[in-house]
Amino acid sequence: YLGKVMQVRIIPKIFNNRVEFRILRRDKVTKSVIESHNAKIENGWTLRHSLQAGPELIPEINLEKEGFIIKNRQGTIIRDGIASQGFAARSAIGITDDEDILLVAVSAKKGITIKQLAVLMKELKAKSAMALDGGSSTTLVWYEEKILKTFVGSGKSPASVNSALLVFPNK
Repeated sequence: YLGKVMQVRIIPKIFNNRVEFRILRRDKVTKSVIESHNAKIENGWTLRHSLQAGPELIPEINLEKEGFIIKNRQGTIIRDGIASQGFAARSAIGITDDEDILLVAVSAKKGITIKQLAVLMKELKAKSAMALDGGSSTTLVWYEEKILKTFVGSGKSPASVNSALLVFPNK
């Protein structure tokens, strides 16, 4: 019974309150934003792509609003779907004032909490940021001097990919 009650309380939060990384376009201009799924798109802009994840890290962490944690009436956490208080491999995406996109991954060897991830993104000058998947699936792949490099948060070989975010630099 408790599981069904939690599902009823959490599903609207997942579908409506979680943040998403959006790529918008107007004429020949493209911009990236991190906003709540329910946030209206500015007039004249068209949504080209979006990736819902979370929780939001900057400007503020909204674990309960986004349905990542559930508290009882006394304010005690009774469900923490992402082990937000614990140390784990984590990944995040952020946007700076200069509109640069930051992709960050932290290994399980060091581990980081969600609050620490938000602090790290602020230190990297993100004006907005959200967490991506964490734990053993934390993986970052990039090209450096025409060589494919891979960072796996668990330190083990990469897991099979269920979903991916591909970012191509503007040239």
